[in-house]
Amino acid sequence: MTLGGDNYVTKPFSLEELVARLRALFRRTGVVESSINEEVIRFADLELNEATHEVRRAGKLIDLPPTEFILHRYLMINADSVVSKSQILDQVWQ
Repeated sequence: MTLGGDNYVTKPFSLEELVARLRALFRRTGVVESSINEEVIRFADLELNEATHEVRRAGKLIDLPPTEFILHRYLMINADSVVSKSQILDQVWQ
């Protein structure tokens, strides 16, 4: 098991190189790049729009209460990480 050691950037590094490596990492892990203007987070066929608070699965709108929306957002952002129950409680229910 690797803990991210498969890719590193030595100092000094260019910002363009860092961004390119992050995009490649997102492509490999299934996270699709989201536009800052769109405020949309995507993972596989799940799409979460932060501006409109809409969640769609395979294009179908899913009605979520505010807390569930925050939970989905947190889990999607951390899709490639293991998060503990306490981390979820801290981030979602504060």
